[in-house]
Amino acid sequence: MDINIISSRYQLRNLSNYCLWIRWKDDSLAWVVTDESTHEFVQLRVCEAPQQDFKSIIGKELFGLNFAKKSVLVYSVPSIVVPDSMFQRDDRPFLLSFCAELNINDHVLNNSLNTLSAVTVFSLDTQVEKIIRSIGSDVMIIHYTSPFLYDMQQISIRENTTVAGAVFFHNTIFISVCEKGNLLIANHFFSKTAEDCVYWISRCYEEFRMDSTCHKLYLQGVDNLNDSRMEMLKHYFHYVDLLPLPQGYTLTPEFQTHTASTLDLFRLPLCVL
Repeated sequence: MDINIISSRYQLRNLSNYCLWIRWKDDSLAWVVTDESTHEFVQLRVCEAPQQDFKSIIGKELFGLNFAKKSVLVYSVPSIVVPDSMFQRDDRPFLLSFCAELNINDHVLNNSLNTLSAVTVFSLDTQVEKIIRSIGSDVMIIHYTSPFLYDMQQISIRENTTVAGAVFFHNTIFISVCEKGNLLIANHFFSKTAEDCVYWISRCYEEFRMDSTCHKLYLQGVDNLNDSRMEMLKHYFHYVDLLPLPQGYTLTPEFQTHTASTLDLFRLPLCVL
């Protein structure tokens, strides 16, 4: 399903005040545009298409538009979160090798998690990176787990407790646990079934002595509360909910209609990188 919502406030002459936030996913290229002076979303665009068409879509709809900031959220596995104190740029392939064997066409990248004093290291196909860089030499490439980790940290601070979160992507589940702003774990696990999800999340609860009757579990990557994985998890965890809408930017009703499938996009501008 293609979506193109443009606010009446969107003015091309104001591009110097606008930021472009793109999500690059297997069969979907999507983006939002924000007005940094008003903290409003002024465009939501979702293009359902195979990756081989992404280059032509970018050329047709985004080429030559000089936004103040351009970022691309990429979905890739594996990734690893490394404390700032242990991170050396030249060691990125070595660090990522702890998670998986790299392909010959992979380029290892990183983005900073400033509020967590950590770095996300991940790989990206060189041809994909080349297309992304065509958007502009100053484009920032961000791993999909980074905004999620930032949001989980902020929730644990607001609630002043320990919270768990999980993101579903293909046959993997990315789990994080934060305690009052401190990241305790962030890791990918193979998860093909709902039972696998229960197993890995339960392991994390046990490891960090969390109580399934009171410590909350937030999910991303499911569209609704009736998802089979949600239904299964509710049998084992008392407080299970979708990750809440981000705070700080204005979401007018026409944008709120589509938040379920594009929540990661609306969260991206809030990620401090």
